[in-house]
Amino acid sequence: MSVVNYQRFKAHSVFGLVGSGHSIAFITRQSHVRRYVAVTACQLVIIWDTRKQSKVATLQCPDVEGTAQVLSSQPPTDNSLNNSNIAVGYSSGEVVVFSIKQNAAIDPIVFAGHRGTVSCLAWEKSGMRLASAGVDGEIVIWDTISERGIIRLRGHKGVITRVLFLTTRDGLVSCGKDGFIKFWDIPTGHCYRTLAPLTAEVWDIAVLRSDTRLVVGGNDAALQVWALNFNEQSSLSNEKKVGDDNAAEPAENNKHFCLDTEGAAAPLPIIEGKPLQLPTDDASILSVENLGHLQRSHAGRVQGLSASPTGGVLVCYGRHSSMDVFSVLSDDQIKERVRKRIKRTRKRLREAGTEETETAVSEEPQLADEMRSITCLTVHDKLCGASVAEEDGKAYVAVLYCNNSLAVLHCNLTSTDQVDNTVCHITLAGHRAEVRALQFSSVGDTIVTLSNDSLKTWHRSDASCQCTATVALPCLVRCMALAPGDRHVVLGAASGHLLLVELATGSVIEDISSAHFDDDGGPCDVTALSLTADCKGLVSGGLDKTLRMWRFELVSDEAGGRRLSLQSGSDCAVKLHDGVTALHCSPDGRLLAVATLDNKETLYYVDTMKLHQELYGKSLPSTCVCFCHDGSLLVTGSKDSVIRLYGTDFGDMRRMIKNAHTGGVTAVKFQAQTRLFFSTGHDGLLNYWDADSFQRIMTLRGHAGISRSLSIAPKGNWVVTCGQDFSLRLWERTEELLNLQEEREEERRRLEEQDVPEDELLAGQKRHVEGETPDSEAIRASRPTAKTEEAVDQILEGLRMYQTYLNDPDAPKHYLMITHGVTDPIECFSEILNKIKSSLLEEAIVQLELSQVLRLLVVLARMCKRNLLTEASVRVAVIAVRTNLPQLAASTQVLPFLSVLSKHIELYTKNLQDKLGFTSAGLRQCIERHETKHETQLFAEAMDRLAMNKRKKKKKEVATRRALLAMS
Repeated sequence: MSVVNYQRFKAHSVFGLVGSGHSIAFITRQSHVRRYVAVTACQLVIIWDTRKQSKVATLQCPDVEGTAQVLSSQPPTDNSLNNSNIAVGYSSGEVVVFSIKQNAAIDPIVFAGHRGTVSCLAWEKSGMRLASAGVDGEIVIWDTISERGIIRLRGHKGVITRVLFLTTRDGLVSCGKDGFIKFWDIPTGHCYRTLAPLTAEVWDIAVLRSDTRLVVGGNDAALQVWALNFNEQSSLSNEKKVGDDNAAEPAENNKHFCLDTEGAAAPLPIIEGKPLQLPTDDASILSVENLGHLQRSHAGRVQGLSASPTGGVLVCYGRHSSMDVFSVLSDDQIKERVRKRIKRTRKRLREAGTEETETAVSEEPQLADEMRSITCLTVHDKLCGASVAEEDGKAYVAVLYCNNSLAVLHCNLTSTDQVDNTVCHITLAGHRAEVRALQFSSVGDTIVTLSNDSLKTWHRSDASCQCTATVALPCLVRCMALAPGDRHVVLGAASGHLLLVELATGSVIEDISSAHFDDDGGPCDVTALSLTADCKGLVSGGLDKTLRMWRFELVSDEAGGRRLSLQSGSDCAVKLHDGVTALHCSPDGRLLAVATLDNKETLYYVDTMKLHQELYGKSLPSTCVCFCHDGSLLVTGSKDSVIRLYGTDFGDMRRMIKNAHTGGVTAVKFQAQTRLFFSTGHDGLLNYWDADSFQRIMTLRGHAGISRSLSIAPKGNWVVTCGQDFSLRLWERTEELLNLQEEREEERRRLEEQDVPEDELLAGQKRHVEGETPDSEAIRASRPTAKTEEAVDQILEGLRMYQTYLNDPDAPKHYLMITHGVTDPIECFSEILNKIKSSLLEEAIVQLELSQVLRLLVVLARMCKRNLLTEASVRVAVIAVRTNLPQLAASTQVLPFLSVLSKHIELYTKNLQDKLGFTSAGLRQCIERHETKHETQLFAEAMDRLAMNKRKKKKKEVATRRALLAMS
């Protein structure tokens, strides 16, 4: 039996995307505040230059398979305006931190902490901590410097829609679809306040004016505004005052013991048209007060709120094609508005003759004095996300549309008269609707794609695919076929027309209006087109139950030249029993396969259009058919998720492949000069099949949602697919040979990881600290993943290597020592720990059993004695001891090793702290010298300019006196 060698296909590039998902953010680069925006696009993050309307960078993490859902840019440092990092949350539960520094080749940091889609992200003001929340109702706080999880907060009973850090204290606020807003204290991991606003679901919140105002967006047409008043006395820790041993703070006033007095309270009752005010003697460290509401221009739920980094502008948008812009006034502006309001009110009271005008007017700022509506911006389509930036008295809003486009709008903060507010609108890099059909050119260097309203041409290059032309279509189009010469394309319209479009000019040079029509003369959809084998003709099929033959001819045009034309052939119409869903002409020019709505395929002879075979046995109609290169085999894909292989000589079914794609098969194509074919379906997968052995070779994953169509280059080295996610994906054939057994084993391993029950996953997590329980409010942040298991295997392999050399010092050199280029097993183990990613290190140590931890501590003690400690080894020792402290404290054999670790780690950390302090002091001194030198230079330049001005003035006076003397 001969062995068949298959070549592996791999993902090459993704194109046709402007932005997808629900997140967009301004990115400051080279001190440009509003020029660059970052958007999520399937698995990618694309940074756009809105001035040039071009891509600046594309970020992707190969270790993450999910789609990017949300992103958040790290706040700039005090001495720089530029953003340095972008955090991205994925549908698979990972959080990835990308570096966007200039000329920075830094690997992204991957955090695994959620069991579902990440729904929101938030950076701390310092940029050192990141909070992520997901559909699992949990909040995880990450330390981006040490690349580890800090704490996991659990309290919400549904999807968390927003999480924000407080700027004036070490805490955060979160909201969710359960209708609650929770305030968290990070050091204690305690929720000290739960707010139940007057809405069933909270979709977004914004914290403004130094954590004193909370804006809540829910299901109604108004934004609720709450005043936040933090009680500083209650936020003190329960410590004794200095010099007074008996002055201890009561436990009930301490924030560690202060439970929320509201809990999951019902919404506040409304009395006389106003909500009931909360009690002032609240036991929590936070008291809230309802200030009123901001009226929106449209009803319906709030989809999102976005505040500028300075907090001066707030944007609210919903499902409609508009957004409301509110201005948050400064303290000086509030005082001025209060003064004017008091003046107007007193004047009105005096005119009305009311007495006691001085006491009748409230001098306290009201909500109308603090926030005001500026305008309602009209946008081009439904919104997915928005980001706002403030510059030069204007608000710039970057919006992401649901139709794969983005725009930047602006409005004047001092005027309500708004004209054309569109700064830029990026649309040419992708289709506005999902791509329905696509095809390679005859050479394979050009790809033509078709959506409902446009036709685009892409040039395939080694790096990416660039859009070279865009044709706007006059009507709804269903299918297409590339005419010979690659200069024209034939389109089948829903109105029964056939359009011949010239790609170079984008003009419709011929429109056949009566291509397909019903018995009453009304138009019918053209559903399928196929070129003949000699490329001299065309076959079209529609819902009018008719096949029509067409031929290409060169005719004279009005300018005296020659152009391509589409003419009806002889005996052009063949009546069928039902509407056509797909058709294909065999490459040998002998047969034509037609799939119809009556669940069968029919084979005709192309030259005479006589019946050859009828293929039955389907429960749902076929959506695609394709012949192999010699026409001896036909493959069909149907909506019942089955791929069928037929012999064309006798119409016998060779094989029926069940469950080829979940949800249905959308396209099948044979590779050139082979009996290998590709298929796509509703599951978004691209499957590679062997039609002789009837087995699947490999599966390529990429699309999120339905994959509509595919096309193969003439040489078979490229495959392009399109999907419901607006993306076009190019797959490249490599020289690597694949083994089917290894491929099946890898797929089984992937399925086992996906099928792990949630209970077993949680059971595999050890306690982070003593006393932590699975139902506690704060638990360990990270969770085990496949990467964690790989890190555990590396540590255990290093321990086995060390044990081997401990038992036999003359043993042969271990392969790990050869890999790391060392000769000492202790140094080799240190290199192994240093190579493990910091984000995986903590969870890997937690997964070790007690016996393995004991062996690890022994090796770490040997490293201490040989002065081979590193930051990674110190962290490993701390995590191992902290996680297993009760068991280690009960063992007398471990105490010597613990004492050695304690002594050397304390000395190592002290030396490291001294080095950092010395370096920090040196940097501060360099900064002071630079500032002093800069100020001296500025002073010297100012003195030089002053002396030069004096000399010029003196010369001018001398010249004036000479002129006066000459006149006298």
